This record gives sequence, C-alpha cells and structure tokens, in this order.
Amino acid sequence: MPAPAHLSSRFTRRGLLGGAAVAALAGCSSAATGPAPTSRVVGSGAGRTSFALQGRFTSTYLKATPTYQIVLPSTLTSIASASVAIGLHGRGGSHRAIIGLQAQGAVDSASVASGRPLALVTVDCGESNYFHRRADGTDAGAMVMQELLPHLAKRGMSTGRVGLYGLSMGGYGAMLLATRFPTQVHAVAAASPAIWLSAGQTPAGAFDDAADFDRNTIFRRIPALERVPLRIDCGDSDPFVAATHTLRNRLKPSPAGGFAPGAHDNSFWAAHLPAALTFLAQH
Repeated sequence: MPAPAHLSSRFTRRGLLGGAAVAALAGCSSAATGPAPTSRVVGSGAGRTSFALQGRFTSTYLKATPTYQIVLPSTLTSIASASVAIGLHGRGGSHRAIIGLQAQGAVDSASVASGRPLALVTVDCGESNYFHRRADGTDAGAMVMQELLPHLAKRGMSTGRVGLYGLSMGGYGAMLLATRFPTQVHAVAAASPAIWLSAGQTPAGAFDDAADFDRNTIFRRIPALERVPLRIDCGDSDPFVAATHTLRNRLKPSPAGGFAPGAHDNSFWAAHLPAALTFLAQH
C-alpha cells in the first residue's frame, strides 16, 4: 500500500536521510545485498497507523532471505539522526511479532522521552536458533550483527552501536549478543527472557546438546553482561520468572526494570515496550 500523500511528501522532499542519502534508502544507488526497503503503511494497534519501511536481504549466516521492518518516529525529519534499536522476536515468531505490540506508539514515546528520534528495526531471526552458532552452520546472532547492520548502514542508518530489544527467545538473544559483540551494543532491554539454569530444562531445538548450552548460557557470561546498560522485565506469572530472579540477583549492579503482574504474552510485552525502548533511547 502506498504511503498517504502527507507522509510520502514529507519523506521524499524533506528527506529521510538528507541530501544524496535519500537515493540510497530508495535504492537508487546501493551496493548492499538485497533490495532497498520500500515504504509501507501498516496497522499498529487499534486506530493507529504507522509509517514503516520494509525490505529483505540475503543472509549467508541464516541461509535464508529475512524480511525486516523499520518503524520510524512520526516526527522524523532525518533518519541519519535516529538512534537504532534492533527488535528480536520469540521462538516461532517473525519480524511482525514486535510490530504488533503497538510499536509505533512505543517508538514515538521513546523518541519524545529521550529527546532524540529512535528507529526500531525488527527482523526475521528464524524459528528456534537462539542467536548462537548452531551445528548446521546457521547463526542468527551473526546475521543480525554482521549482515543486517551493514545492510542498514549502507542505506544511511546510524548502526555503529545499537540498542537491542528482545522478547522471550529474543530477550535471551539480546543479552547473548551484547556479550558476543560488545563494541556494537550500547544497551539491552530484555522482556521475559527465555533462560534456563540447566541444559535438561531446555526445549528441543533450543541448543544442539548440553555442551552447546554450556557454551551459550547467559549465566556463564555475567561479567560481560554487567558491562552493558541492562533492563530486564518479567511477569510474575511467567514460566521464566524463577530463572529471571536468579539472573537479576547475580548481576551487579541490579538491572533496570523488574517484575510486574503479567504472563508470557503480548499483553505484558505491549505494556512494557514503551519503557524498554525509552531505556534504549536514553543510553
């Protein structure tokens, strides 16, 4: 669906990027793998319309062609000035999962609170590869940090250091990637992170075997995780609440966020998304 006239005019004539970079976003001149994102109007909550860009790129690490979507603040005048938050979905999800959590309102709220525009980028990360290198050679974490970010940078976005937001599997992934790629991550917000205290507690497919779990459990990466500004939210009826309590108690200083009434579901995540994105925008 084409953008409404007032949005289309604003993003072309006033410029998403400013100057020649407009052409890069539009795909007029780009060396990045995959087509440039195209403008698209999508729904995001009752009665709310958001302006977003959607695109695809070829991923060697994922052995697929992931789709991504960029939710822009409604007051954006230059995408080059926006800080970037990458949204990582849960097991079995897609780039649409976080978009459906009234993401436009959360992006606008975070942009106002921080005094700087925030762009949220969500991306298809695979069914259940949990953001580490797997026995089959796939690595959703490397796809995000080493393929998606350069792809976005070639289109004018500021991706030198990004914030990471994730829910469930993506919450674990956001924390893991902060320890794998510390120079590229400036802050993390994890919602209901899918974390376990032992390999025997994990569902089939989350890790290749017990040794894979031991290499990648967040509980063995606490010193590295403590170096990044961190927010962790979890519902008091969430199945991961006990493990999240354990993690928060081991981290010094204690992360922002905390526990609130709620379960492992969209209602809890939507309610806490504005605060999570504001945290990322302010760091």
